[in-house]
Amino acid sequence: MVKLASLRKAVIAVTGSLALVSCAAAPRVAHAQQGTDIPVIVMGEDSDPMSVARSSDIFRRVISELQEQMSRYDFYVIDENILTVELGWQVRERRPITELMQVVQLANQSRDPRLQARAMVVFKIRAAAQNVGFATKAMVRITGDIYDYQARRFIGSWEAPRMEFPAPANCSGMCIQEVVGDHARDVAAQVGDVMRKKLAYLTRGAGAPVVQAAPTTVASAAPASVAAACPADSDTGLTNTYAVVFRNFTTREYMEVKNVMEHEFPCFITTRNPSGDTSKRIYGYVSRASASKIEEWLNILLIDMGLDPDSQVKMVVSGTEILLDKVFGSSPQEPGVAPRFR
Repeated sequence: MVKLASLRKAVIAVTGSLALVSCAAAPRVAHAQQGTDIPVIVMGEDSDPMSVARSSDIFRRVISELQEQMSRYDFYVIDENILTVELGWQVRERRPITELMQVVQLANQSRDPRLQARAMVVFKIRAAAQNVGFATKAMVRITGDIYDYQARRFIGSWEAPRMEFPAPANCSGMCIQEVVGDHARDVAAQVGDVMRKKLAYLTRGAGAPVVQAAPTTVASAAPASVAAACPADSDTGLTNTYAVVFRNFTTREYMEVKNVMEHEFPCFITTRNPSGDTSKRIYGYVSRASASKIEEWLNILLIDMGLDPDSQVKMVVSGTEILLDKVFGSSPQEPGVAPRFR
């Protein structure tokens, strides 16, 4: 097996740092307000004819409040209006959830990192007004859903309790928009607060209980699992499923890369069923590490294997798909290596 000196030195440094922290056994504080900087886009789903349309002033006030709540928690909020201007799109009313997902998909395909969203928060507003003769009874209800678009998974949802409030008699048109809009913004603040806390908890463990390890010494500490060590600058908190595509790698090379990714790369969680043959293999790799870190570690691994990433292997990273295309050459084999599997 080729020794991966560069990668191992980095991991040893991280493991040593963790051991020193464990020795000190200093109290740790969970920061519930820890920023994440995860790119988020907030959009409204108004396909239901009974829901408030995008053109309504109520809709505008609600989305502004939701974006404000996300920004206050240090999420990187991508405004859909700026998105449409930058890409020259036209936004329609009464869009279903599938069209909203296509918006995020096309934005991520634009290859402009400023427009690429990791998570999407989708809300729906239902508002009604009932004339009771001497007054008007207004009602509003707002629901919110969170999707991790890159991981292609639903994260969570929350529905604010329906709010009823009085309005003047014969209140309609601008009157009802103002009255409902004022209260809808208050409800939106509740929804946004829950949504941002849910997303922050999943991305960085904000608000999670901290388990303090018992005091120990470096000499008596058990060897840490290399794959379990996840540097703070690598951990996205969210689970990422990468489709790692190997083209023209020998079985030996493929097995070597796969073994190192599972046992030496930090932040590793699990794998998915592979498919293909020596001409093309697709390997599902689940990790909390960011795509930039996986790219960095793969380049270190290829260099340590004797494969030059600038000439022998072409690497293309597109979202969560990582293509490794071996143009020519093979990694050198070490003679006299004893078999490990009997």
